[in-house]
Amino acid sequence: MIIRKATKEDINNIIKIFDNASKFIASYGSDQWQGYSKPSEKSVIRDMQNETAYVLVDDDALIGYMSLSFDKDTNYDKIKNGRWESNYDYGVIHRLSLDDSARGKGLSKVLFDFAEQECINKNIRSIRIDTHSLNVPMKSILKNRKYKKCGIVTIPPDLQREAYEKILIPFIVGDIIQLKKSHPCGNDVFKILRIGMDFRLECEKCKSQIWLSRTDVNRRLKKRL
Repeated sequence: MIIRKATKEDINNIIKIFDNASKFIASYGSDQWQGYSKPSEKSVIRDMQNETAYVLVDDDALIGYMSLSFDKDTNYDKIKNGRWESNYDYGVIHRLSLDDSARGKGLSKVLFDFAEQECINKNIRSIRIDTHSLNVPMKSILKNRKYKKCGIVTIPPDLQREAYEKILIPFIVGDIIQLKKSHPCGNDVFKILRIGMDFRLECEKCKSQIWLSRTDVNRRLKKRL
């Protein structure tokens, strides 16, 4: 089983996957991927031109598709009823779908693992995705993979989608973070100087340094600045 870039010869099989996915989604009452919102051949060709089109292949059978982009998605610039987890560079997953023959076998994990590892390999610290509020299977996958629901985004012309983000590289040296508990000087903003089992932090106000365990940093984290 491999994941590779899609080619023009794959288009018909990809469209077949989209058609089957559309029927499956309709079976549980969602209007996602129905009518004009269903991905088209133009969508796939655009993904190929942008070098974001990937297929999952098993014994020469094409059984899955996704678009994985590392470019900023302008549809994510505005988010309502919440906020993104970070302002890091991010990867974006779109149009992830499996053939009927592959559904229910946990193969979405293969695509998600690939996408997340590609981000890490490129030192991209976050990954985002959006889905329909009624897409229970996808929402279950995102919950199990520890994606956090951040709010609602609008996909032109007027599609409302739940937006999710997962931090893949939570901290690097030089990050500025805000903690829930202030330093004795009254400041609650710190710069990360060292990362390990314990973190060395520098107070942005008085420049004194403190040590906190990784667990304490995660527990006390209020905001990534």
